[in-house]
Amino acid sequence: MTELKNFCIDAVRQHFPAFDNQLERGLQSNTPSTECFFENAGGTFPTRHVLRRLNEFYANYKVQPYGATPLQEAAGNAMDSGRQRMADVLGLDVDDMIIGPSTTQNFNTLSIGFSGLLESGDEIILSEQDHEANIGGWLRAAKLAGAEVRFWLANADTGQLQLDDLASLVNAKTRLVSVTHSSNIIGSINPLAEIATLLDGAAKQRIYLIADGVSYAPHGLPDITALSESGVDAYSFSTYNTFGTHLGIMYVKPELSELLTPQCHYFNTGKRRYRFDSAGPDHASIAALAGIADYFDALYEQLGGDASVATSVRVQELSKLIKSYEQTLIEPVFNCLAGKKIRILGSDKADETREANIAFHTEGMTSAKVNQQLASHGIAAGNGDFYAPRVLTRMGIEDLEDGVMRLSFAHYNSEAEVAKLTDALNAILPAN
Repeated sequence: MTELKNFCIDAVRQHFPAFDNQLERGLQSNTPSTECFFENAGGTFPTRHVLRRLNEFYANYKVQPYGATPLQEAAGNAMDSGRQRMADVLGLDVDDMIIGPSTTQNFNTLSIGFSGLLESGDEIILSEQDHEANIGGWLRAAKLAGAEVRFWLANADTGQLQLDDLASLVNAKTRLVSVTHSSNIIGSINPLAEIATLLDGAAKQRIYLIADGVSYAPHGLPDITALSESGVDAYSFSTYNTFGTHLGIMYVKPELSELLTPQCHYFNTGKRRYRFDSAGPDHASIAALAGIADYFDALYEQLGGDASVATSVRVQELSKLIKSYEQTLIEPVFNCLAGKKIRILGSDKADETREANIAFHTEGMTSAKVNQQLASHGIAAGNGDFYAPRVLTRMGIEDLEDGVMRLSFAHYNSEAEVAKLTDALNAILPAN
């Protein structure tokens, strides 16, 4: 396998139509209307490849697929390609990849599927750091089963989760633990393999580990095979956060899938890919998933990669470059914020323990006001609780509607955009 060239932002941005229009022209002319997009955790721009396949399906194949006519056959083939190519990206058997309308729906469906495994007296441990997508369904499932929920509390100062705290919660009644791979607020990456090892050694019965990868995946797609081998039983992330259409991808270990109550039409229960398909995702969006693979393949070859390498290997190699590049983007932002009257939630270091999301709370100024002023400088960001109010409450944030200010980065952001961001922060935020 050939070694990839250094990360090239120009090679990346040519694959995103968003940078063909006023974003790029405005940045070059430095006009007040320039938009530099730092709300990527809420959804990333799609690639040209995704849009081409989406438009092609709607324009040419918007029929009931898998029928007898050539047009219906073409529609089915496009959907099959989307499924297979996305499985190639993740290195999965296509039958082990579940496609739903969102991660929230996937986890809700999965939690209902656990109805046959959960019993009265069982305990579920939920991370207080999580997005509500990986909490609400489990709370409802526990209530229906008569199981008890125990929260793995975040540190009030740092928002971090401590393994010792989890160890103190696990007991003979523990049946399931759900935790985010990385926090969409404080940006910390949780050690899933270490958590799995702890669970394996701490209890006498099988404890299932469920992981939410929505916040993690945009910064480098997960190696789901490695995570599964380390002890993660189910993992989900959203493709609208990974440069694609609005869908959720979920992996469930085949042996666990067989134990759960199917949430599909009875005649599909024998097909693993459909066992937890309760909503019938948009056909065109499924077909367009192939565009995510197209993008990573094209970028890999642009950076000098070996054309014979499998797509999943390409993606993991590119993910290493992406993570490294994003750390160079957030370092000057941390340097800028260090001199301001703000509280950074989580680590203030650009290193491998965190992803490229930065949340902060400003003294004497609402988060909404900061957000509005950033917008006046042409910076798109976000404020609020980002569907993770529990960790904010733990950290002493009282006004959850105003919440915190969050800057979230993607590998298509440029150093020029970051410079514009830090100039705006210097103009807006009070100094120490």
